[in-house]
Amino acid sequence: MFFFEKDDLIELFGKLDIKNSTKGLLNIFTNFPGILNLLSINRSGKHDFSDLEFWKKLRTAFGNQSWPIPGQTFLDDFGKYQTKVLA
Repeated sequence: MFFFEKDDLIELFGKLDIKNSTKGLLNIFTNFPGILNLLSINRSGKHDFSDLEFWKKLRTAFGNQSWPIPGQTFLDDFGKYQTKVLA
């Protein structure tokens, strides 16, 4: 998963960027406007990427409570985008 350093691209960025750690890069990416719009739209009701609690559970499942997750403002914006797309 891209947001939890489980993606080849994040691993590559972490190796290429000599100034930022992988975690630092993830912090930048998770709070980058529009990046959540690249995720799947919640049609089933199971995996709602606009829900902060879902992100917390996801982070726990990946086993590292210190990894950054998107802020509430970005989640709210994604929720609005998701609603608009589904309409």
